[in-house]
Amino acid sequence: MLSFTEYAKSLGVSAKGKEALLQVFKQLGYEDEEVFESVVIDHPLAKLSFDYGLIRYGENNYGMVVCIDEVCEENLERLSGICKLVGARYGVLTDLKDLSVIKIEGFRHEFVNEIPQSDALKIELG
Repeated sequence: MLSFTEYAKSLGVSAKGKEALLQVFKQLGYEDEEVFESVVIDHPLAKLSFDYGLIRYGENNYGMVVCIDEVCEENLERLSGICKLVGARYGVLTDLKDLSVIKIEGFRHEFVNEIPQSDALKIELG
């Protein structure tokens, strides 16, 4: 688990709350039109909702899913499931104090130390 505030500062972001999160995306190269807020998807298996989807591809697929919620094992498992259902390579869970970033590897996920840059995520998505 990382400190969201320290991570944001390392990217030159001094704002707080959701504004800090949006500025982090911008610092990582994500354009405004690549950041979708308050996403709701009627997936055949479940109705999915999450705070941000980054880099939309296809009808209901996103390169990265971001959830603002308590950083705990239950919410990480929920995030991992959402990522798998929408084809996301990465998931971010933050309560805007702490931060966990996961990379989806097949049916599992592993923790990584940073949110991917926009260009790197686009390369992974092909």
